[in-house]
Amino acid sequence: MSSPSPIIPTPKPPVAPTPFNKKQYINYLIALIMGILIFTLGQPGEYLTETGVRVLAIVVPIIWIWLTGEMFWSSLLFLGLVVMMQIMPAARTWEASMGHFAIILLLVFLLIDGCLGETGALKKVANWFITRKFVEGRPYAFLCMFLGANLFIGFFMQNLALAVMYLALTLKVCESIGVDKSHSLWKVMMLGTLWGNGVLSISSPIAKFFPNFMIAFLENNLGITVSYAQWFAVGIPFTIVMFIIMMICIRIINPDTTPLKNFDVEKFKAEHDPPLGQRGKVALTVFVILLATILLPDILLVAGVGGGVASVMRYITSLTATVPAILAVVALCLLRAEGKPVMDINAAVGNVKLGFILFLVAAIFAGTVMGLPEAAIGPWMGSLLEPFIGGLPDFATLVILVVVAIIISQFVGNVVVLVLFLTLGVPMFSDAGAITQVTYAVLMSFTIMMSVATPPSVVTAALYYGPGHIEVGDVLKQNILFIAFAIVGVLIMTPIVAAILG
Repeated sequence: MSSPSPIIPTPKPPVAPTPFNKKQYINYLIALIMGILIFTLGQPGEYLTETGVRVLAIVVPIIWIWLTGEMFWSSLLFLGLVVMMQIMPAARTWEASMGHFAIILLLVFLLIDGCLGETGALKKVANWFITRKFVEGRPYAFLCMFLGANLFIGFFMQNLALAVMYLALTLKVCESIGVDKSHSLWKVMMLGTLWGNGVLSISSPIAKFFPNFMIAFLENNLGITVSYAQWFAVGIPFTIVMFIIMMICIRIINPDTTPLKNFDVEKFKAEHDPPLGQRGKVALTVFVILLATILLPDILLVAGVGGGVASVMRYITSLTATVPAILAVVALCLLRAEGKPVMDINAAVGNVKLGFILFLVAAIFAGTVMGLPEAAIGPWMGSLLEPFIGGLPDFATLVILVVVAIIISQFVGNVVVLVLFLTLGVPMFSDAGAITQVTYAVLMSFTIMMSVATPPSVVTAALYYGPGHIEVGDVLKQNILFIAFAIVGVLIMTPIVAAILG
């Protein structure tokens, strides 16, 4: 499923802005001065070590901020500073504090994602794509921009929230061009965003469950550390491949696109695209800086930079994506626009679903438990399939597992299917084979995200099928076409994943 939350969100009244006293900045300044003085003047002695000085330089100011009434972003900052000051390595810090790095990583990006949504930044980007003048009178140009925007924005947004936003946008567009649910164009636009939601739910790790689950699985079970930059390196090509496949499927379906020839860009902008406020602009700017901080160090190191630049880049990568994201949250909470903080931290924390986090905890732990050597579940399940696929080449085995998994995932929640096929399939491959365990695991995660045909397979599908925007029987042929092409898309990714992740 695109998101593990079992609850389909319903519209809620706007959250009242949290009152913010500008005098609180004085307390922040006092805390900063405290930390600087302790760090610069503190001297290790018979009992106090240099590490102890750094710990005090962090803990004392944070306690001061806590005492003045600010407990949320300062708590995240405390965890980030522990890593930045090299008191504990990143992995050990996350394990000791939150139980697993994927938990705090997802939590922090959900806060940022909520801020981008609340300030209207993401909606503005979505509208920008479909209000380019060249789409007028060109139906397939419009569809490319409409569905491409869904994928692009989805890289930076929690996929269930994106599904809610794009459903509303699709309804507005359909209303503006005068088509209803009986029209073939309506069905294609609904399906296109549903298909795209599955793609982006695995291709980008930002505020997504499955990529972070897979990164955790690879590290816990296969001893492979995958950075966000590396995941993007396989996720972006997968998105491009699947976007091409989506457009091919739509062209084969050949909906009646005549109504799109009447789409009026200026009218739509006037009715549905208000100017972006200062808070949204600041939020977008901070987010772009965050992305650069996460991705550029890996890119520069791969490019072979040396000297002091390389040392700085290695330090930044050692922080993992979590620490820059924490600093982005702190910046958004401290920066003000339109008379209030860019991020209302109390509202942001309230929008993070506890059930979502608990599900991530349980899913990661379930994968770990099922992969225990003493449990031997993988070898046992492999033995059941041995009579059927034993002795086949690695690629043939991969094809069979991909086809079986994608069929099952249309009817069963895809978290269950993913854990099952990771446990089942990973032992069938080896690092010395044509397809390694890492390559298989990533390709299987791509496969499972193509769950689109029925409401039980994926929570986002329930948003489309449940209210009756599309009916399972009415779009069955279109979904079968997409699923068949999706299998090809996953298999096309085999050499790319193998080259990047091994």
